[in-house]
Amino acid sequence: MKTILLILFVLPVAVFAQLEANNFKVTEEGRVIWQKVFENSDVSFDDLINTVNANRKFSDIQVSDNKITFLGTGIETDPKASGFSRGSTSFYALGKIECFFTIDYKDNRYRITAINITSEVPVLNILNASQSKYEQTPIESSVGNGKGLKKGFIKKESKIMNDALEAQFQIMKATITDDNW
Repeated sequence: MKTILLILFVLPVAVFAQLEANNFKVTEEGRVIWQKVFENSDVSFDDLINTVNANRKFSDIQVSDNKITFLGTGIETDPKASGFSRGSTSFYALGKIECFFTIDYKDNRYRITAINITSEVPVLNILNASQSKYEQTPIESSVGNGKGLKKGFIKKESKIMNDALEAQFQIMKATITDDNW
C-alpha cells in the first residue's frame, strides 16, 4: 500500500519534470535558458561578428577570444510563422523578448546561449484600464516552477519563442566588394 501511495505521489512530479524543449532548458538553479549548437564549416568567427553587428536589435557587443557577448532587445515573436494562431497563444510568447546572448566559437561549430530571458507582458491597472502598460517579466514565472517546463510551453510557446530567437542569427557573410567599376 505504501508503494502505491509513493508511486501516486511521485508520478505527477516525474511527468512534469521535462527539462528541455525546442532548445529551452532548465538549469540546476531553476533558470530557463535557450541554447543551440550549430555545426557549419562555412561560418567563420568574423561571419558571426558581422551577423551580430548587422542586427539592430543587438547592443553592448563585446568580442573576445572566440566569444561574443551582447544584449538582445525587441525580438518579436510571430506565432503565425510557427504555425499557431495569436488568439490561443499565451501573453509571454506574444511579447517582445529581451535576453543576454553569448556566442562561443570553435572550428566548424558555434554555440549560442541566451540567459536572463524576459518577455513583455501586459500589466493591468485595475483603477484605470486605459492606463495599462507592458513590462518585461522573466519567463521562469510563466513556463516552469524550477522543476521542469509546463506542458503548454513545451507544445507551443517554446516553438514560437525558439523560432523568434533563431531568426536573429541569419549569417551575414563578409563580402569583398570591387571598387573598380
